[in-house]
Amino acid sequence: MLTDKDRLFQILCVFLDNAIQHSKNNSLIEIEVIATEKNIAFSVVDHGQGISDEDKHYIFDRFYSGDKSHANKSNFGLGLSIAKELTQMLNGAITINDTAGGGATFTVKFPLK
Repeated sequence: MLTDKDRLFQILCVFLDNAIQHSKNNSLIEIEVIATEKNIAFSVVDHGQGISDEDKHYIFDRFYSGDKSHANKSNFGLGLSIAKELTQMLNGAITINDTAGGGATFTVKFPLK
């Protein structure tokens, strides 16, 4: 894989930060890597509160926060939008899916050369 390792690191840090913020204390957070002949995918899987289907449509928009109360003032809603932009710069794709049993799985996939 030919890529900008610093940008890939930033994307994974955003995923991990979100997983930590939205998971219960001491809950499992997994990092998965799946490689095929054509692609490599990195996923961060949490078992936290999950993301509503409504929020999934906007989760990668700038300044969007699933916290409707806006109680968490430390979150500006930029991390996932930055991760999406970096993924696009690296010719990849970014997705979110429900984790079985509750939580969210963020995946970034890149083509292999």
